[in-house]
Amino acid sequence: MRPAGLNGFAESHTMSAVGTLRERMGPAIRILRERRGLGQREAAAKKGNFDQSRWSKVERGRQSPSLEVLDNFLEILEAGPVELMDALLGDDATPEAICANVVVAYRLGELSATEQELLMELVQSHRESLLRVLEEFRRTRAKTEGE
Repeated sequence: MRPAGLNGFAESHTMSAVGTLRERMGPAIRILRERRGLGQREAAAKKGNFDQSRWSKVERGRQSPSLEVLDNFLEILEAGPVELMDALLGDDATPEAICANVVVAYRLGELSATEQELLMELVQSHRESLLRVLEEFRRTRAKTEGE
């Protein structure tokens, strides 16, 4: 069921954003690995139960990582959810586009469990700032509706 108030424009842009997020998971893992100066084999060897072929499949988009596998990648690479989101979104995404796409994708139920967990960790880490933004938005909206 889709929430009320979302028009076709938002829905179509969200679907492409979610697809882009899924397509960017492998390259994001590669970016994080390369930032640390590690090869696939070297990174996989840091955790005994990983092999280079699994790492390669994820980076090339041939295999989507489960939440457990993603957690292992982040542990091996000593990266957190904020750094992963940065690598996922790339340098070309505006803050407005990031916020709009993530919020709408979340409301449409198009985020995987892994993506939802990452989003919740990100929101929790910036909770106070987000609450201030929400408060300002509500004040502005109330003032506009009162005029």
